[in-house]
Amino acid sequence: MNELVEEASHALIKSIKVRLKRNKKYYIGLTGGLDSRILLGAFKLAGINRKNLIAYTYGAKNFQEADIAEILSKKMNIEHIKITLNSLDYIKYVNDGLWASSGASIFKHGLHIHMYKNLKDI
Repeated sequence: MNELVEEASHALIKSIKVRLKRNKKYYIGLTGGLDSRILLGAFKLAGINRKNLIAYTYGAKNFQEADIAEILSKKMNIEHIKITLNSLDYIKYVNDGLWASSGASIFKHGLHIHMYKNLKDI
């Protein structure tokens, strides 16, 4: 089992090194979940400069995931952006979500498109 975990870890880090340039700014959606935490750790192991890495979390007011992401960001010494959404924001981007996911997801993909548009202007 440990061999499989180590092999997957090396593959992820290699993939990051191949696809990303070290001197470019990158945004990572960070939550309290394991998948985004693993990705954040892999960015570090791949040698991505922390100054070029910005974490962001979005959700409703008092969203615990954002608090966890903020703690993780501080521990990793990277910038964290917390984006608070209300119920109207979710409804506003339903069409984008339907289009981006070919109808598979109503809300999530539409919000990702919206967040990307806003983050790239920062």
